[in-house]
Amino acid sequence: MEAAHDVLHDAFVKIFTRFTYRGESSLSTWLTKVVMAQAIDYLRKKQLKERLFVPEEEIPDVPELVEAPADETLSEQRLMKFIAELPEGCRTVFNLVVFEHKAHKDIAELLGIKEHSSISQLHYAKYLLANRINEYRNDKKRKR
Repeated sequence: MEAAHDVLHDAFVKIFTRFTYRGESSLSTWLTKVVMAQAIDYLRKKQLKERLFVPEEEIPDVPELVEAPADETLSEQRLMKFIAELPEGCRTVFNLVVFEHKAHKDIAELLGIKEHSSISQLHYAKYLLANRINEYRNDKKRKR
């Protein structure tokens, strides 16, 4: 019900701020068309978010990250590969924060998520990257 109210509210805001009724159809048909388009947009965004982002309840508690010893190096190419392997939502937020220097508030607005979700996705991305880097380093040590 809350989603229906949001869609209806957004549709009326669009109607009163962006659209002009030109009389090409009945007013009720035109209004229905605008509201239906808004509902479809809402469902598409919701479906995209569900595919992109890890639900917050599935994100484990993230321990503090430990700095790697200075003598251990990781190539930029290898690090970029690890970033590319992140789940899409985590990778998107990580890239926007790290490479684009975007604030979580801006990311939330851009992606249509809550600011807290952006923060959680970043922490989860860091957690996954730290685990992947540690696995890589441990594999390297075993091979020596």
